[in-house]
Order: sequence, then C-alpha cells, then structure tokens
Amino acid sequence: MITSAGQSKESTGATDDTTKTPPPSGVSGGGVPATVLEADLIALKQSLEGKLAEQKSQIEQLNTQLAAERAAKQAVEGQAQAKVQLEAKLSALETTHKQTIEQLQQLQAKHLEYRKGALVRSYGLGAEQLKALTETQLEALEAVLPAVKPSTPGTKGFDASGTGVGDAAPLSGREKILLALQQNKH
Repeated sequence: MITSAGQSKESTGATDDTTKTPPPSGVSGGGVPATVLEADLIALKQSLEGKLAEQKSQIEQLNTQLAAERAAKQAVEGQAQAKVQLEAKLSALETTHKQTIEQLQQLQAKHLEYRKGALVRSYGLGAEQLKALTETQLEALEAVLPAVKPSTPGTKGFDASGTGVGDAAPLSGREKILLALQQNKH
C-alpha cells in the first residue's frame, strides 16, 4: 500500500490496509473518506488506463478517417481540375468545329457555283436561271440535261471527274467560225 508520503506499507512496517490522505483542497473533510484502500486505487488506475486506451483507439480511428477524407478531398480536387482542363479542351474543339463547319459551307457554296458555271459553259444555260437552284435541284438537272440538250459544240462538256477533259472533240478552224456565226445570230 502507498502512503501519502509515497512510501509503501512494507517499507514503513505499517500493518493496516488503509492510507491516510488529506482531503482535496477546497473540500471540507466531512464527506470525504479519510482513508482510501490500495485495491480501490489500483482498480481506479486500471479503469482510467482502460478509458485512456479506448480514447487512444478512438483518436487513431478519427485520424484514419481524417486521412481517408483528405485523400478523398484531394481526389475530388484532382477530378475538378481535370474537369476544368477537359472543359477548356472541349471549348477549343467546339471553336475549331465551328470554324471547320463555316469553311466547309464556304467550299460547298464555291463548288455549287463552279458546277453552275460548268452548266452555263457546257449547255449555254443562263446564269440567272441557275442562280436559285439548290444542290439537289442542280444534281437532278445535271442528270437530265445531257439527255435533253446536247452540250454546245466546240466547248467541253461538263466534267465531274475534275480532269479538265470533256467529251467534245476539238474543233477545226472552220467549225469555230461557223460556231461563232451561229452564236452571233441568237
């Protein structure tokens, strides 16, 4: 047993099982027991050590949860940063896509005009007649026109292959003169 002086019972030669402790400061000695058994102190110590171990376990669990939440937060922040980068790339791609669409539309319009010009040169059609035609209408006209009206002699026929060689044979000098006279009559 431990006395208030810090000596054990065996070393002092005391024979009783109680230790005299002064009452806590600020408390009158009336309700406080004058002696505390050593077994009670040991039980109290073990109880407090158990509570301390339990609290340390809870602290470790909370630290583990905190580390997991921090890792999750970093993952979310990484995903948010990746999302921002992807949105920037998407915006750039959308801009490029719009520009490409505009360029394609311009090229399609030029191609349509070239096809109309070829019909004017090949079949002698008026440019004003072809101006309002859509691409679908122009395709239909190109399909039907060779059967209805042959191309103008001395000019190259419409060449969809892009080789620049039409189906008309080259004209001789006399044929060119006759063609010019015919065109001047109209």
